Amino acid sequence: MYREKIEKLKEWKEKKNKKILLVKGAKFVGKTYLIKKFAIQDYPKSLYIKCTQEKDSIEYEFLNIENSKKDNTENDEKSLKQQLKKAKLTKKENIIDFIKKIVNESENKILVIIDDIQENTEFIEQLKNINCQEENIDLIIITSSWGITLKETSLESKNIESITLKPLNYTEFLNAIGEEELANRLKKIKIQEIKETKEIEEIQELKSKYINNLKKYIYIGGMPEVVLNFCKNKNYLEVRSIQEKIINEYKKQLEKKAPSLILGEIKSTLKNIPIQLKKEDKRFVCKEIEKFAQDWQYESAINWLIDTGIIYKVPKITKPEIPIAVYQESTHYRLFLLDIGILSAMIKLDLKIILESNEIFNINNMQLSNQFIYQELTNKITTTIYYWQEEKYLYNIDFIIQNQGKIYSFKMDTINKENDKDLWIYHYKYKLYNCFRITISQFEEKGWNIISPLYLI
Repeated sequence: MYREKIEKLKEWKEKKNKKILLVKGAKFVGKTYLIKKFAIQDYPKSLYIKCTQEKDSIEYEFLNIENSKKDNTENDEKSLKQQLKKAKLTKKENIIDFIKKIVNESENKILVIIDDIQENTEFIEQLKNINCQEENIDLIIITSSWGITLKETSLESKNIESITLKPLNYTEFLNAIGEEELANRLKKIKIQEIKETKEIEEIQELKSKYINNLKKYIYIGGMPEVVLNFCKNKNYLEVRSIQEKIINEYKKQLEKKAPSLILGEIKSTLKNIPIQLKKEDKRFVCKEIEKFAQDWQYESAINWLIDTGIIYKVPKITKPEIPIAVYQESTHYRLFLLDIGILSAMIKLDLKIILESNEIFNINNMQLSNQFIYQELTNKITTTIYYWQEEKYLYNIDFIIQNQGKIYSFKMDTINKENDKDLWIYHYKYKLYNCFRITISQFEEKGWNIISPLYLI
């Protein structure tokens, strides 16, 4: 299954003075699968170390023994196994010394992968000062976003760079289900440069295919285990079963690891996100959970969930001007989940809806369209995403970003409301261009106003 982050990994491999690479993300987004695939494809030999919750137990293995044997660049399988037996690793041992024992017997540079690093805080401190060039290794650390949060241990270091893995985006999903041509056409489109071109025209000719696959993606989402199962079995009931399993696993982790003082608020927040996304203004309001709740009571719970990678926050701005961050309003925000498939499972989206003619895009399911756009934007642009709302008349712009010195604004309108004034009021008030009205109709440029199909974002 192709993941776009593999290109970032290859870029990192080619750096001359590379740092340790930290790969982070929520549980079940495919971090270990991706890194192991990269290791086997791009290195003659890789050592995989998995930290566990047991006090003196560390799992480790060579990933590509067969490749090494074929290339005759390393010892045979028997010798490699003997190496591992000699170099026993426990949580009490210095992990750098352990790695050196392996590397000293290796002729080529070796990739060392340490998974679930959050389970051993001592390893984290040891690794912060390791020099990969001196030790003749490439080092990748894998952690769930909430792992480090829960241990209250920082992996910030001038010797570490990081990438964040998220669920499959729409393009990756198309690749996974065998629609490579559709995926390759979308890859050529950049939001910052979107305009009427031959590529756009060709995509429009395939509109029905993009819409039909988008409906599947809204139901299935981008969690790798779910997507792989669908590719293999084409069974929507199994898809829902796996999604529910993932949701239940998240709930178990909350019970097990969340601070007990805010556990109730954490559960209530997670439960209420789909409900509040369905509102017209989509703003997350704590008093809608409990009548007399105060924002400060839920602040720690929301921040904890954000740190785990399970949810994301979109703050409100009072004015869409550069620098946009100074107009942020901290008490007004919207919350989104990490994956649209998880959202569809939480709202118990009926399978019949994706089979009916564009019913999934109607006003009753606008939270799904908003979740989709949010995920696509975060996969393509690394800057913070905001929203704008005129309180008196409730005029609303769903997503606003600042990128390369320009403001880009996105208004959802999948039901094609003829009298939708929000974008017009917003444009004339602030004299902004690069304003997108997101629909399921054809692409069209109208000067400052760009009508764009949902699947193009």
